[in-house]
Amino acid sequence: MLKKTIEKKQSALLLKIVPFLRRIRCFGFSGGTILNFFCTDTFKRYSVDLDSVFILPEGMESISREMMTSLTNKELSKLKIELEYPSNKKRLNIRNINHVKNRRTLNIIVNDSTVETSVIKVKLEVHSTYTCTEQDIVIRRLGKAAREEFDTDCTIRSVSDSILYSGKFVAFLVRNSVKDGFDMYKLFNEKIDFANYKESIIYTLLGTSKSVVYILNFNENKIPKEYNLEYDNLGSTDYSKEKHIKTMKETKNVLLKMLNEQDCCYIMASALGKLDQTDYKFKNRISVRERTNTNKKIMKNKSYRLKTLELLNVLTKKGKRVRELYLQYRTIEYTEKEN
Repeated sequence: MLKKTIEKKQSALLLKIVPFLRRIRCFGFSGGTILNFFCTDTFKRYSVDLDSVFILPEGMESISREMMTSLTNKELSKLKIELEYPSNKKRLNIRNINHVKNRRTLNIIVNDSTVETSVIKVKLEVHSTYTCTEQDIVIRRLGKAAREEFDTDCTIRSVSDSILYSGKFVAFLVRNSVKDGFDMYKLFNEKIDFANYKESIIYTLLGTSKSVVYILNFNENKIPKEYNLEYDNLGSTDYSKEKHIKTMKETKNVLLKMLNEQDCCYIMASALGKLDQTDYKFKNRISVRERTNTNKKIMKNKSYRLKTLELLNVLTKKGKRVRELYLQYRTIEYTEKEN
């Protein structure tokens, strides 16, 4: 009960901060908070952080990590200063704001005498795994259920449905967390057709912190180590371990079903560290480029090579061209072993 009270207070604080975010033009907000608060009139769960992606400056197709980090931290510093104005700090009851520059994060902590055993705080974080353009941004209004729950109203600059849904889709595959599973379970129940967002899903998949080889070889029957704790934090009785496993299987099946021959060739090229040799239009985006270079380096790892073969063998069902690439890679592997 205490945990739920704290998360409600954190969510309320988050919504109080939203109006201050309007002037930040280089962020598009995303993640579970947007899904649960702004994309539905049926309130699902509390959320205590706000994720965002970096919006590329006009005319730019890519950006260096250093420049992106510098521009991001500049905007977060401005926000920190504004929130620390005496009038704002008093109204929001802010005790401390910590700007973690190397993680592009603001941790905002408030005083709350009604809760003695925990700190009330929210987190604003800008991720480096995805960039978008101004054309990908939409204005969303707080959903009806959230307006009633928190007795407030606001709007936010959010990423488009394509980026929002694909981000949650891939986050679940990568992290296998309970909250991501719960969100995906609800999205499947709402009959969201993820095939409509295939391009964005592939882009996100090829730029994640984990190689697509490990993601698609993942054991969907595996339950997160912290499942019970995460489940308690979720505060929902409409989710279970069985539903979590079923949702992961469905997510992987939806992904494999939507891929065509060309998609599989891009995925294979990324896994082999050769995406720069393709005509993939997002190959120069920072996250995709770095992930491909990392895959190229870990090709020497025997376990990675074996998992790559397993994945490519599954993808060969998608067409003749994929099969030819698979056979070519097998030949390379055998040659390496013979040498």
